[in-house]
Amino acid sequence: MVSSDNEWPPQVEVRESRRARRVRLVVHPPSRRTTSNIEVVVPAGFDISLIPPFLDQKKTWLQRTIKRMEAEYVDTESNEPPALITLPAIREQWHVKYHTGRSGCHEQRGLLSVRHGHEDDWHRPLQRWLSRTAKSILPLWLDEVSQETGLEYNKVTIRAQRTRWGSCSSNGTISLNRGLLFLSPELVHYLIVHELCHTRHMNHSPHYWELVAEYLPEYKSRDRALRHAFPSIPLWARS
Repeated sequence: MVSSDNEWPPQVEVRESRRARRVRLVVHPPSRRTTSNIEVVVPAGFDISLIPPFLDQKKTWLQRTIKRMEAEYVDTESNEPPALITLPAIREQWHVKYHTGRSGCHEQRGLLSVRHGHEDDWHRPLQRWLSRTAKSILPLWLDEVSQETGLEYNKVTIRAQRTRWGSCSSNGTISLNRGLLFLSPELVHYLIVHELCHTRHMNHSPHYWELVAEYLPEYKSRDRALRHAFPSIPLWARS
């Protein structure tokens, strides 16, 4: 996490987006596995020399946001592997036991047996298990909501995005973050509706939000909750 008081300008990551119409700042929850949790999203062809003055204009907001995230964030990573994994999206809870051996996971009646080789490699089989679980659940969920709304998509991919819950490409491919399993069913449902609406509007125009509101009139509260939900993903589950 960049210190809100000491370092200015802060270290940022710049991401060019063809869908962006203006420059915007995104502050992500801290992680020891990233170089910066501050992302500057710019339109295609943007002059990056304009980023420092843009940061100066946003300095007060940025420092306030960083301080709030520092206060809210709880580092869920410890030196010990998790003994219990809770997946609110599918209302599952797994007790976890660890064994040495060939890397892999085995499920049995609420018990997840994790085999790993090196002592510090326990997170790798857990990540693969999480991806498999997400791939068995989220595409079916997406298909169900697609049928309910009549919003069609081309195909779906499940990934371990570091900064996004999901995305929709211009060819109708929807990508969903495996970390959605750590959210409530209501937030997962909203994210799926959000991405499906992008199959009609590849932007966040008033027409886009009107479409979202047709399916979820209360979308604003869910959107706010989703923006602050990344700390729900334990650090072992992040790529």
